[in-house]
Amino acid sequence: MPSLRIIPAGLRWDEERECFLLRLSKDKSKHHCQVKFCRNDAALHNNGRRKICHKCRSRLYRANNPEIDAYHHLKDSAGKRDIRFTLTLEQFKLVIAGTDYLTKRGRSPGHLQIDRKRAEAGYEFGNLRVIEATHNGGKGVLERNGHCLPEEDFEEGDPF
Repeated sequence: MPSLRIIPAGLRWDEERECFLLRLSKDKSKHHCQVKFCRNDAALHNNGRRKICHKCRSRLYRANNPEIDAYHHLKDSAGKRDIRFTLTLEQFKLVIAGTDYLTKRGRSPGHLQIDRKRAEAGYEFGNLRVIEATHNGGKGVLERNGHCLPEEDFEEGDPF
């Protein structure tokens, strides 16, 4: 089973196929999502209704493709903050390779984040590394106050 922090409701791990599958309920009306514990209306399709809603389809895709989900989340976040983003999905996979970024990403102490070594350069290959959230937050405070951190303060690779 993959190491996810939380398995979303309505999903189950299939050992044989090695992926997440939806847990379907048998006693729902045809207009409601057939996933167990879901109360949404089923999604509309060109030739009728589907059995599941958009939210459950999205949860299933994100659970089976955590690298793509993390990449798109980082890209969307950079876009909201008007930060240049030139990283490709393959480059992103190289940046997080050898770390537990997918299972330990977050904002709390002990979690991992993607750090831009030079904030003005944006999200580009060679300017990124995976570090702990506490180090990244402290680095941001120092940079905003006009202090510079030497490159050797943070080691490359897995912080654990």
